[in-house]
Amino acid sequence: MDIAKSELINILKKYDYIFVDVLKHYKLPLRSRKIRDLMEEYKIVINNELKKNGFLKKRKKQIAERKKRLGYINSLETRKKLSESLKKVIHTNEWNSKVGKRGKIPWNKGLIGIYDKEQLNEIGKNSRRRIMEQLKRNGKIITPWFNKDACNFFNKINKKYNLKGQHALNGKEFYVKGLYYWIDFYSKKYNLIIEWNEDGHYELNEYTNRYILTNKHKNRQNLIKRKLKCHWINIRQKTFKEENIFKRIEKIIRKQQLKLVA
Repeated sequence: MDIAKSELINILKKYDYIFVDVLKHYKLPLRSRKIRDLMEEYKIVINNELKKNGFLKKRKKQIAERKKRLGYINSLETRKKLSESLKKVIHTNEWNSKVGKRGKIPWNKGLIGIYDKEQLNEIGKNSRRRIMEQLKRNGKIITPWFNKDACNFFNKINKKYNLKGQHALNGKEFYVKGLYYWIDFYSKKYNLIIEWNEDGHYELNEYTNRYILTNKHKNRQNLIKRKLKCHWINIRQKTFKEENIFKRIEKIIRKQQLKLVA
């Protein structure tokens, strides 16, 4: 199919220079080289047209806005359309050779103990830091999910023991700098952390037949305790009893008061 330069430019104008719409007009697959090669050939002419119409500035603005929408998820309908269009794509041997060998096995597959505990902690910390920095750059309000039942209970113990604890509905959750973690409840007055744990925080121990914190959450707890040198109470939402939590809080308060007297 031969496409004249003037025809291509008119079609580009018609579809506001949206490349995908041009492909649809000519009933070509998304990865077709035909239009791409033509656009490369007529690059100077097309660029001049784009500048005249002020399209380049418009597109830059669109791209900037899209970048700000971090975490944007396409609708189910859009994802289905993308999936169907990609199924129609036929990759040539040449294309495959450029991308890389299919079925290549990762170098670390099946290997255990490649990184020690400290290295894994550092990798995790750097990953959290990069996510936080990206969210800040894109102007996102950085607040984690929270549990309203937990906040109601935190308000109750704040009132009962005057803990002056910080949580999602009372000044926002406490942020541990350097570790990039958020805390469900933190009382600076008593250096006390209380974590409200849903079922996803626990796993069944095969030997004891009891539910215990996952290794991921144990490791998080140890890192925070090491940094803040704080008291820590875990509340399992499904099974906790208020009186047991009250007793533990009272014990911590007595310890702190004894330290102050000493």
